[in-house]
Amino acid sequence: MRATVLLSLVPFIQGVLCATDVSGGSPATINDLPYLVSVLRSGSPTCGGVLIANNRVLTSAQCVYGAEASPSSFSVRTGSSQTLSGGSAFTVSKIARHSQFNPTTYDYDVAVLTLITSITPGPTVALIDLVPSGQEPAVETECVASGWGDLERQLQSVTLPIVDRDTCDQAYGGRITDRMICAGGEAGKGTCPGDRGGPLTCGGQIAGIISQTNGCDLLGLPDVFTDVA
Repeated sequence: MRATVLLSLVPFIQGVLCATDVSGGSPATINDLPYLVSVLRSGSPTCGGVLIANNRVLTSAQCVYGAEASPSSFSVRTGSSQTLSGGSAFTVSKIARHSQFNPTTYDYDVAVLTLITSITPGPTVALIDLVPSGQEPAVETECVASGWGDLERQLQSVTLPIVDRDTCDQAYGGRITDRMICAGGEAGKGTCPGDRGGPLTCGGQIAGIISQTNGCDLLGLPDVFTDVA
């Protein structure tokens, strides 16, 4: 069952390619995370994103959902440790949200943004690969979540261990699906709402997209990510 449902996310991402402050983390710079971008809505930072092709950004569907969620409302800043300055800004030409995205449960929480022009790779701008299909990181694997978050605009990253899906599902009252992966759970250490859409990297590859953050993990619940493995 699990292999079948996961395959529904991978073709979505591949098909498109073919056609707020991290809590308890450490300061980082864009040189450490050159694949990370800031997604802006009407000029204001709203989410993170990940460069997966020269003109494609992987992010959370909830970041580009709702009223006035047209491509012209969004832009992406690459190559900068700041959300509003430095690097280069790119206009979004197309938004592809997963057709089964549920804004209530955050199931299938994935979208791909197409940029009008292609990025030029360099020391602060680079692509990153997805974890190979079906190779989800093992429980207790230490992975890294990154983003700018809500309180400060200092880019940060935090190391979080992968949590068993059944354990996470119990913590969330049966709301965790096979399209989700959980990590963390230590109070005061995790992601914040402004980090949504940003990456969870395991072994230098993208394993998840920040989706449910629990207000900077003040409750000590695991963070929930869209599983892209």
